[in-house]
Amino acid sequence: MKQDVNYIKHHKAVNIKMMELKLNAVHISLYNALFLLWNQSGFQTDLSISRSQLMDLSKIGSANTYTSCLKELDKNKLIVYKPSHNPLIGSVVNLYRFDNSSDNSSDITTDNSSDNSSDTLHKLLNKETIKLINKESELINENLEKWIIQHKEGSDKKGKVFLFSNSKFNDYDTTRNYLAKQQKYIEKYRGVDLRHYIDEVDKWSDRSGKKTTDRGWIAYIREFMDKAIENNSLVKLEKGETRKEKIDRLYKEGNTKELMAMGLHVHF
Repeated sequence: MKQDVNYIKHHKAVNIKMMELKLNAVHISLYNALFLLWNQSGFQTDLSISRSQLMDLSKIGSANTYTSCLKELDKNKLIVYKPSHNPLIGSVVNLYRFDNSSDNSSDITTDNSSDNSSDTLHKLLNKETIKLINKESELINENLEKWIIQHKEGSDKKGKVFLFSNSKFNDYDTTRNYLAKQQKYIEKYRGVDLRHYIDEVDKWSDRSGKKTTDRGWIAYIREFMDKAIENNSLVKLEKGETRKEKIDRLYKEGNTKELMAMGLHVHF
């Protein structure tokens, strides 16, 4: 539900409150990042948040620091933090109001001359938020797609889930043809060693006993590759070789230097 919050009064009052609480710069930066997104949402009662987005906005480099600051903002009654237990769905934050008025209409300022600088800041913050949302739109859409797939798994009838070894996506050609149907996947996974990630998901399924649907398994293959892209460690084909073919060739050649560079323990 959207609220009619007086932007100027709230922002001034809450910053005074944070100074009185002697919060440090990290807390203030995180709160102002939350406030920016809250303003962009039209001051919705429930604000869904993304850790990567907020860490980027507030320039916090550690996930532990980020979570700790959220909990401390909650403890100091600046926000109500509701963590999500689903990694594909954002946590929710409620921000306490500090515009100190029961009559929201009376909070609207009529002195345009004194508020020009605040209005300019308001427009700038909105502009930067829109840029960030556009930048992260693909990630948001992909997370939503994964959540829908996982939600659907729960409603599947008994016997419809299986180990990856029994999935049609354990076949290289089937997986390649599926991904090739969408241009965004062709561009995103260009040059990837797809067989490597099919093998990785197969090993993981075998070790963990994980069972899911075919839709779930293709989502996991993509998730493995997406995480590698995020960590700048995507395994790609080299000279037309898969990773396994390259390892076999290097062993035959006795090329210990390259094998060790690939993180492998060499025993001849």
